[in-house]
Amino acid sequence: MSAEKTEVLTLKQTADWLLVSERTVLRMIESGELPGFKVGRQWRFREQDIEAYMASLALTGREIDIRRGKEM
Repeated sequence: MSAEKTEVLTLKQTADWLLVSERTVLRMIESGELPGFKVGRQWRFREQDIEAYMASLALTGREIDIRRGKEM
C-alpha cells in the first residue's frame, strides 16, 4: 500500500474546482469523460484523477464552455 494519501472530493467540490455545475459533472461521468466512484449513493472523485483530466485538456488544447459544460 502506498504511503501517499489520496484526497477524495465530493460532487460539489469537483464542480466548484472545474467551474461547472454539479449536473455537468454528472453528465461528464455518464459520458465517460470524467472518472468517479460512488460511496453509497454519493459520487466521489480522486483529486489526482481530476488533475489528470485538467492536464489532458491542456495537452489536447480542448476547452470546456463553462456555461454549458460542453467542449468548444
